[in-house]
Amino acid sequence: MRKQLLIKMFLFVFAGVLFSCSEDGADGKNGKDGIDGIDGKDGKDGKDGEDGEDGGSSTYIVLSGDITDDAAAKKLEDINEYTEVILIKNTSNLTRLHITKAVDLVRLEINNNEKLTSIEIEGLEEVYDYVKINKNPLLEQVNMASLSSVENFLFTNNKKITALSLNLEEAFGTVYIDNNEKLESASFPRLKGNLETSISISDNMALIAMEFPELSRANSIRCYDNVAIEQLDFPALITLEDGIHISNHQSLLGVSFPVLETAKDSYISRNNNLTDIDFSKLQTIERFDLQYSWEDGVIYDVNSLKLSSLIDFKYIDISSRARVNTADIDALFAHLLTVAPIITGKSISLAGTPSAQGDVDIQSFIDNGNTVNIYNP
Repeated sequence: MRKQLLIKMFLFVFAGVLFSCSEDGADGKNGKDGIDGIDGKDGKDGKDGEDGEDGGSSTYIVLSGDITDDAAAKKLEDINEYTEVILIKNTSNLTRLHITKAVDLVRLEINNNEKLTSIEIEGLEEVYDYVKINKNPLLEQVNMASLSSVENFLFTNNKKITALSLNLEEAFGTVYIDNNEKLESASFPRLKGNLETSISISDNMALIAMEFPELSRANSIRCYDNVAIEQLDFPALITLEDGIHISNHQSLLGVSFPVLETAKDSYISRNNNLTDIDFSKLQTIERFDLQYSWEDGVIYDVNSLKLSSLIDFKYIDISSRARVNTADIDALFAHLLTVAPIITGKSISLAGTPSAQGDVDIQSFIDNGNTVNIYNP
C-alpha cells in the first residue's frame, strides 16, 4: 500500500507538470474549454468542453468559505482514484464532515472551521504526508475507523473535544497532540510503531488518560505540560531510537516503561509529585536524568526507582532534589557489580542513603574505574 501511494504521488507531480506546460483544448477546434477535445474527437458541438478545467481528475478537493453541509456533500462526490489532497479550511457554515470515497491520500487538512462539530471519514486507509486537524473550536467527534497508516498525524488547538481514539497501526513520522483544552483521553490501541515514530503530547490541560498499549518501537517519546495526568504507561515499548522527555506534569505520580531495553537518553524533570518510576528492563542508555524543581528548596522522595538491569550507560544523574530510597540504591549497585565484562568509565550521581553493604558495593564500583557521587540531603 505504501509503495502504491508513492507511485501515485509521483504520477500526481508528473501530471501537474505535464498539464501546466500544455494549452487547454489546443486541438479541439469546436470545444471552447475542453481539455478532452485533443485530436478533435470530443469537439463536435463544443458542449463537452465546459467541465474540462478539472482535467478529468479531481486531484485537489477544497472546501472553504461559507460552504454548507449539503454543498460540501455534493463537492465530496468528486473524490475519485486520482484525488490526492483534501483541504477543508476556513469554513463558516460547515457543521458536519462526512467523507466516504477516499481510500488513500497524500494529505488531509481540516483547519480553522468555525462551526464544524463532527468528522466522519469512512474507508480512508492511508495518508502519505499528513493528517492535520487544527483550530476547530466546536469539534466534538472524530471517527476515522479505517485509517491505519500515516506519515504524520497532527491534532492541535481543538478546544471542545474530550476524547480521541484512532486505530492507527503505523506512523512513519510524528503523532502530535497539542493544546486541546478539554481533551481528557487520547487512545491509539493498535499503534505498533517503528524507529521513525515520534510521540509528542503537550499542553492538554484536561488530559487524564493516554494509551499506547501496543507501541513496541519508536523514535522518541515527548510529553510536556499535561497538568492533570497522573500516570504515563508504555507497557509494550522495547526500543527507542532516540529518547524520552517528560516534564512539567503537576499531577504525575508514576512513569512506567516496564519492558524498555534500549534508549538514547531519558530526561524526566519538574514532575514534583512523581514517586514511582519503572525502567526495570532498561539495559542500554547513554544518559538517564531524573530532576525535580529546585526553586522551592524541597527534597522529593522517590518511593520506587526500578533501574537495576543496566548494562551499558555513560551517565546517571538522580541528584537534583530527588532522594532515592536505600533498597533501590543497594539494588542498583549490587546489579552493576554482576555485569560482565566489568563496567568501567561510567558516572553516577544520586541522593540518598545506602546501606552498609551498599557502601561496600559503591566502593567496589569506584575501584573498577567509575565515578560515584552520593549526596545525603
